[in-house]
Amino acid sequence: MSDTFANARLDKQRASDNDIRMEARLTRMETDLQHEQMMLKTTEQRPSDKLLGVRSDFTQLRGELRTEIIEVRGELSAIRKAMNAHFLWFMGIQATTTFALLGLGARALRMY
Repeated sequence: MSDTFANARLDKQRASDNDIRMEARLTRMETDLQHEQMMLKTTEQRPSDKLLGVRSDFTQLRGELRTEIIEVRGELSAIRKAMNAHFLWFMGIQATTTFALLGLGARALRMY
């Protein structure tokens, strides 16, 4: 708000000489330029610092994810081995049951 009023006052100066008005405007422009340069420096520094922090966080998360993926793969291989063993047991039980039922049926029909 005060910047708007200062610019309005600089534009409405009633000096007898145009040089005085120009000098006031140049002074104002110099301070604005210095202020903008300081703002640019802070905006350049802040994101780079934050990005470095984010980058380090992402590398840490990537490492954690890799270890978890390795653990999950190990668990999956153990589950597959167990499934193969259980599948073989199930097929054996099914074959035994099928032959037992065929034998009972043949005995009931007096086929042997």
